[in-house]
Amino acid sequence: RSGRRFVDVGSGCGRLVFAAAVLQPSLSRCVGVEKVAGLHDLACEAASTSPLPAGSPPCEFLCGDAFEFLGTPPPYSLAAPDCIFIYSSAFPSAGDTLTDASLAFSMLPAGTRIITTDKRLGSDEAGRWEFQLLKELDGPNAETGGTSTGYIWEVRRDVRTGIQCASS
Repeated sequence: RSGRRFVDVGSGCGRLVFAAAVLQPSLSRCVGVEKVAGLHDLACEAASTSPLPAGSPPCEFLCGDAFEFLGTPPPYSLAAPDCIFIYSSAFPSAGDTLTDASLAFSMLPAGTRIITTDKRLGSDEAGRWEFQLLKELDGPNAETGGTSTGYIWEVRRDVRTGIQCASS
């Protein structure tokens, strides 16, 4: 859909951010957030030296903890992305459930889509927030030499408002 915002949490050198901008020109903004300064610098350098095709949405790269940006006021707020991708292997978990990411993403508005790899999001047992698994996909992972599972989630109830979105 037109006007949607994409965020890559742990964006590294920005490959997925650039790919999203080129392959989905209807996006309004593509953002990468990376904690490792050297990788963030590579993404910024690529953005400044490799122009995207005409009509591509702007790409922005932030250096820091994406989970902290969720509560930061604009212009650096990640409070309103429509779709988030997180390559989950580098983030804290309990078993196959992402812990810090689940809590941080509970702050996103109901209806936000989140894509995780190999790990699941956890809903709050007390019902303060809820994630619904929309789709599960298995495929090859060239980085590990094995397979990975991709999970597509939707925030069904967010912790900030308690509003529950209608089924998609």
